Amino acid sequence: NYTPQQLEADFKVTDEEGQWIRKTSTKPQTRFLRCLLLKCFQRLYRFPKLQEIPEEVVEYLRKQIRVGDRIEPDFKDNETLTLNKNAVRQWLGDVKSCLGPDADKRLKDLALQAAEAVDGRDDVINSMVEGFLQEGIELPPYSRVYAVAERAHSEVQGRVIREIAGRIPSNLRLTLLSLLKTGNAGSLSQFNSLKLAGKGISRNQLNVLADHMQWLETFGDIDAIVEGINESKIRFFGAIAK
Repeated sequence: NYTPQQLEADFKVTDEEGQWIRKTSTKPQTRFLRCLLLKCFQRLYRFPKLQEIPEEVVEYLRKQIRVGDRIEPDFKDNETLTLNKNAVRQWLGDVKSCLGPDADKRLKDLALQAAEAVDGRDDVINSMVEGFLQEGIELPPYSRVYAVAERAHSEVQGRVIREIAGRIPSNLRLTLLSLLKTGNAGSLSQFNSLKLAGKGISRNQLNVLADHMQWLETFGDIDAIVEGINESKIRFFGAIAK
């Protein structure tokens, strides 16, 4: 819930905004609609549905724009809604719509660029949002951003995995696959045993770690397999392997 102070800080209608709304909207329903669209867009950088707007925000803006208690904003008429969204975009400085093929292509491009640079899905989404804000494009619905980020994240991670796998020599591939085999039920694979090695600070543990390092060196030039791969990707997959 918003406090009165938060409502005033986030949604107060300035004199200039009030004059613009009254000058360009004749019907009270349209004035109310335009006011809600403007103030919510300034806060969210997207146009929410009426049911997404908290009731206290609706009532605060009702008083700000001075419309009666029985007046409801006209969210149902798609033509009126589109006209008022476009008016708000122009008022705010020609904000670009998130609809259409150009915006959709830009969303996908930003997702792929982000997925190349960062690893977590949330980081990809945050980078996409930052890109849209910098370019003056209104934010698409979160479900759309999430879906595009998910596809881009999977596409880039899959490409990196295929690239690394394609560089592994066949003899090393067989060695690595053998690490995943287990003996008796409940026993650890060599891969899991490898991850347990070297824990602690005893002399015996240091000797075990040294033996493992010598054994790893027999795998050959591992660095060549990951050469050119973004270091953040290497760390990401390394963390998964742990």
